[in-house]
Amino acid sequence: MLSFRNKLNSRDPEAIRKISASTGFFDATDIEISVNLAHSALDGQRHANDNVEEPSFLLAEDNGKTVGYACFGKIQDCNSAYELHLISTLSSYRGHGIGRKMIARLLETVRELGGKKLFVKTEGTEQYLPTRKFYESCGFKLEAVLKEYYDDKDDCYIYSYKFCEDDAADKRFKNRQSPAEKRGIFFGLRHFGQTTLFDRTSLLLFYLTKFAEYVQIFLQHKLLCQL
Repeated sequence: MLSFRNKLNSRDPEAIRKISASTGFFDATDIEISVNLAHSALDGQRHANDNVEEPSFLLAEDNGKTVGYACFGKIQDCNSAYELHLISTLSSYRGHGIGRKMIARLLETVRELGGKKLFVKTEGTEQYLPTRKFYESCGFKLEAVLKEYYDDKDDCYIYSYKFCEDDAADKRFKNRQSPAEKRGIFFGLRHFGQTTLFDRTSLLLFYLTKFAEYVQIFLQHKLLCQL
């Protein structure tokens, strides 16, 4: 069973090294960067320092075995912007949706931390096309392309995910309904054919009023997401 944790232990840096090396995407320098970030995060856990923005990790485990990780952190000098530095899954576990589940959990984590936008950079070569498609399928939008960023023929693609509280309209609508209203709606639907014409008219007006409230909330939410 897949589970997640956000606290590193002393064995994790080497587990992260193994995962990074298994992908075939990371060169020796990238692998060492991932391990150094893990050591930095581990040191940050041991010696908490509010003045230092240490990287954070999200680790995926399958029955106790670490099979994936995501490294992220708040962007310095930004109020609510975060960056996903690295994300990787053990090669033997690829194709099982672990990366997508890690992204979903990561988005929840960043939202809980007060993040309003999550950025990620990736390479523009053909090898990284599946990676770019992956981010797009997870809801990330292309923000910019930095030409010849990594090399003469290797651009940098910057993607972002903007938190718009996708379920806010639905939650707000449900919160505005009292238990009596909820019971009344279901009762009315079940016994609609047994009511008088006056009761049917009143019930229809009730439904139309609630529907109009829902549409208004939805439109406000959509407008906020476009800002």
